[in-house]
Amino acid sequence: MKLEDTSFVREIGGEVIEIRRRRKGGLLVELGLPIFRRPGSLQAVTIEGDEVYLEGTEAKLVRGKRVILGPGCRIERVEYEESLEVDSDSRVGEEVKG
Repeated sequence: MKLEDTSFVREIGGEVIEIRRRRKGGLLVELGLPIFRRPGSLQAVTIEGDEVYLEGTEAKLVRGKRVILGPGCRIERVEYEESLEVDSDSRVGEEVKG
């Protein structure tokens, strides 16, 4: 999923979940034209999958085997089985390995 604007979902589930922000400007920036749109964001209650990669996401709970939180995430609780990586620009309230 690519984020274009602000979105809200209650739950996301699946084996592989990848949520990325739209890059600022894209082709317009490459052409030297200024663009002032902010990257998209996602608000969710629960995100659950085996492989989870998130950017620009706020959630109460993220659960997965392998979780990577890229830039711009604010997660209240992460439950993971194998690994957790958190970008320096992201924040996690509670990490639980289980």
